[in-house]
Amino acid sequence: MKKVFLYIISAAMCLLLCSCGTTADTSVSENTDPDVEISSGAADENTESRQSESDSPNTAALEITEEGFKINEDIISELGMTYSQLIEKYGDPKGGIYNVYVFENGYGRYVWKSNEDRSFDNMETAGGCNMIDGVDIEKLFSISTYPISFDELVNRYGFVIDSVGDEIGMDNLYWSELTYPLYDNVSFIFAAAEYGSIDKDTSCCIIMNADCMDASPVLFD
Repeated sequence: MKKVFLYIISAAMCLLLCSCGTTADTSVSENTDPDVEISSGAADENTESRQSESDSPNTAALEITEEGFKINEDIISELGMTYSQLIEKYGDPKGGIYNVYVFENGYGRYVWKSNEDRSFDNMETAGGCNMIDGVDIEKLFSISTYPISFDELVNRYGFVIDSVGDEIGMDNLYWSELTYPLYDNVSFIFAAAEYGSIDKDTSCCIIMNADCMDASPVLFD
């Protein structure tokens, strides 16, 4: 069901891009090199170093840790944010259609997914954003070398595999879903050109597994 929804969202995003005249980040169903970027920092020191380099929170790649890996929690923290909270952070969106919005200096395409397929005329009533599509892998993960296999993500970094597509889809990509124990009800959906691994061009979609009306920000310890 998630894949079907993602294809629907991809189609909606094509309309969005045509309507607002901008090119968004990497599509879940295509490998492109768009202009919407994702997150800013997983830890305080990373956030401070980036903010000193640029006014935009997501122009610099994540700092590589001694362990060689870190998840950027700034992007995770945006799941569950309301439309108003995202406007407060980024300003008015550049464009939007069918519950999908793109913000200047945002991290991707922000989606309010309703289990009842509701379309919200007033986004103030839409609840929390529960999907961010078009996430830049290099800004989501700090990984020293690519490609990285799912086996390494599991055995070395603690991810859990929910499903790994072993057949290439109509978009010529392999679709997989992983979770991370620290983030309840959050899934990482990857659309990769190579089976069982991700590289710098892999598209990622982060989903909160809750209706947008029930979505609330992820809490960190």
